Amino acid sequence: MEPNSITQQRMLLAAERLAGLGHWRLDLLSDDLFWSDEIFRIHGYEPNEIIPDLEFGINAYHPEDRDKVSAVVERAISEQVGWTFQVRLIHRDGGIRHVRAKGEVETDAAGHVVALFGVFQDCTVEVEERIRLEQLNDIVESTHEGVVVTDAVGVTQWCNEGFAKITGYSREELIGRKPGDLLQGPATSLDAVSELREAIQRGQSFTGELLNYDKAGRAYWVRISMRPITDEGGEVTGFHAIESDITASRQITEDLRCEVKRREALENRLRRLATEDPLSGLLNRRGFFERAEAERERARRQCSPLHAAVLDIDYFKKINDQYGHDVGDQAIRHVSGLMKLCSREYDLTARIGGEEFAFLLQVGSESQAEAFLQRFLAKLRSAPLMVDDVAVDVRCSVGMAVMSPGGSIRDVMTRADRALYEAKRRGRDRLVAEWQKWPSANDSIARTFQAS
Repeated sequence: MEPNSITQQRMLLAAERLAGLGHWRLDLLSDDLFWSDEIFRIHGYEPNEIIPDLEFGINAYHPEDRDKVSAVVERAISEQVGWTFQVRLIHRDGGIRHVRAKGEVETDAAGHVVALFGVFQDCTVEVEERIRLEQLNDIVESTHEGVVVTDAVGVTQWCNEGFAKITGYSREELIGRKPGDLLQGPATSLDAVSELREAIQRGQSFTGELLNYDKAGRAYWVRISMRPITDEGGEVTGFHAIESDITASRQITEDLRCEVKRREALENRLRRLATEDPLSGLLNRRGFFERAEAERERARRQCSPLHAAVLDIDYFKKINDQYGHDVGDQAIRHVSGLMKLCSREYDLTARIGGEEFAFLLQVGSESQAEAFLQRFLAKLRSAPLMVDDVAVDVRCSVGMAVMSPGGSIRDVMTRADRALYEAKRRGRDRLVAEWQKWPSANDSIARTFQAS
């Protein structure tokens, strides 16, 4: 069945939206300007949000490109030819959009130009990515180190000029070949080559030194630092390697290695900062839920239960008001210190709110979990916080719930949170487990525990 005109129009609009491409038409006799829906979107407007006119359309071009556009239009009208060029537009938000412009003139029966018709395709992402790649390429090309990118089996896909100079081969000779086929010679260590090949087969990193031979047969030592390239699914799609001619530039290689280590250390530190609470030294809310999800999956595979507990410091505001916020911070560190002291290496401990904490316990039964938490509360009661020889009692209310295999972290934390509020209702400084019955009227005090 042939699509009707309405269906065709919808298909055209959908195609333009998906391609980031729109069309426009300017009637030269009436100066009427038509924009398709996607032209509006490219400029930052909803379709038909404004009524564009010729002046508005001209002012939408970047000031530095308007003379270029005028020249193209004048030539198109005078010579009755089409045009293709790239131009910048000023977006509604003040930013710049890069578009590909293509068009043609419309003539009447007498051959006079009566209208201009054109299309814009938003290529901003492509242009900005190309600029970033050009900047990166300039950086890579300016280094004396050899940089190589290979596919998953080690065939060279790209290399910089530094690598070509080190090896004595042209880029054309290197691309499409495995470096080892060209550069390894009679004195190259077979053990080192085997280790490198095994790393490629396993999709792993490799760092080592090899004796290679350049195109002229000169032997030279290189230090190779190779890392896998992975796609979004974690599959290895290739490798990138930095090769340094350490025959003459060992110091350069050492400096680069130190920089790599510094960046790795910084990344690890930033990763810790993202998942740890700096005041308590425990996991923060984000870190707790990330780790808890992993523990939930482990418990599901092993068909073992997990026990969650939510803790809240009793009368924390009173401590702050009476002793000051510095003592309040000490109280948080005091509780967190006892949590770490009482817990085992495979338990999770976290500060998930201002004065709110959480345990995720890997114990086999409710009674074991209760005993653990009661020991913690007893330890807290027997070890007051000492501030300038003054004993400050810091107590906690605790709610506990059990998660069976297949349950969710959000659900068990919600139930533990409900039990916590029951513990507070009963007078605080106590443990309440979800399986301990309490009047249903108190269910209204429960709040939904949102995981971040």
